[in-house]
Amino acid sequence: MPSQTFSFEPKGPRLLEVSWGAFWKNITVKYDGKLIGSMADQKELKAGREFDLPDGSRVHIQLLTSAFSVEMRVLRNGKPLPGSSADPAVRHQAAYNIIFFIAGLNVVLGVIAVLARSKFLYQIGISEISILFGALFGALGYFTRKGSILALWLAIILFAADGLLGIVSATTQGYNPSTAGMISRIFLLLPMIQGISAMREMKVTKLFS
Repeated sequence: MPSQTFSFEPKGPRLLEVSWGAFWKNITVKYDGKLIGSMADQKELKAGREFDLPDGSRVHIQLLTSAFSVEMRVLRNGKPLPGSSADPAVRHQAAYNIIFFIAGLNVVLGVIAVLARSKFLYQIGISEISILFGALFGALGYFTRKGSILALWLAIILFAADGLLGIVSATTQGYNPSTAGMISRIFLLLPMIQGISAMREMKVTKLFS
């Protein structure tokens, strides 16, 4: 049975457990191994439920779904639990990790293209410029990790613009743009975009040093 466990403090014991059966049925909520509530199915889980905890606080559990993501939102007295998908620190980390991934991928492929003189890689736009692009994204990832919303916005704009230029280039050369490539780019953009709101929350709560 799939499950997720959560702590109430950073690096604290994971006392809260949410588990479910196939197709999000028979959801159970346990605290320190003891059952504190349940939900019958996905419909009830999407609507969200609150459960009382032994210390008098309340935990809200809700399943949020979209075309590109599934998120188990867990709040205690209205605040996201540390390490949960609703935790702004988690979304911030996801954003800069994506930027670092893009940076590393471009540098590696660019180096391979240059050293191997790969005609295929040059034809799909991988060249010396990719190395510079990757280095730039490495810098943007660093400043995003340090708390710069501007750096994250620049990374989003550059990555989106690079994708649009790729589509235009393929179209003008008589090729059909890669559907898989466009979908992959959307999946990479979404965590970066979600990182904007996360970083704003972190600045409000002064989680950045």
